[in-house]
Amino acid sequence: MPTVFARFGLMIARIFRHALRVLLALVFSVEGVYAQTPSAGDWRGHIEQIAHAAQGRVGVAVTVLETGASIAVRGDQRFPMQSVSKLPIGMAVLQQVDQGVLQLAQQVWVERNDFMARGQHSPLRDRYPHDVALRVRDLLRFMVSDRDGTACDVLVRLLGGPPRVTEYVRALGVPDLGVATTETDMGRDATAQDRHWATPDALVAL
Repeated sequence: MPTVFARFGLMIARIFRHALRVLLALVFSVEGVYAQTPSAGDWRGHIEQIAHAAQGRVGVAVTVLETGASIAVRGDQRFPMQSVSKLPIGMAVLQQVDQGVLQLAQQVWVERNDFMARGQHSPLRDRYPHDVALRVRDLLRFMVSDRDGTACDVLVRLLGGPPRVTEYVRALGVPDLGVATTETDMGRDATAQDRHWATPDALVAL
């Protein structure tokens, strides 16, 4: 369903648009960038310079779709995915829609027991404080546009659990990515966030 994936892509774009603008603004502000076309080594140096301000380990992978040219800094190293895990989860849901297992208009019952704990991000919980039936389409929108943890966990449950998402991604030929927990678990245990992992190269491939 190309139209469905196009809409999903637009929602994903909202999450990354601001971060991308900031990164590009920083890269293009580096002295001398406009004076000549930078080599791959130049860009890698610029990225390392920007990453240094983060005072932590930073991984970046970039590919120009039109030419296939690419550059990476720690592109083959593992990093926690954080909310980026919602991308493969959403893709796995849409694959199930394509196969007729799920439908975008399908109603899904969301109970109070499904809600994220207070202090965890869930606009769905805040908007619907009691049990509610929502369409798969609505859950996707909450998960991607609003970074909603409740919607994310409900969709993962529909898929049959986190390992199903990993299996879907591996079947696409992207091995260096793993979805292995839930938003609820990550809220209970801060170390659980490391279970959702990917390399920058894998996310570009995805």
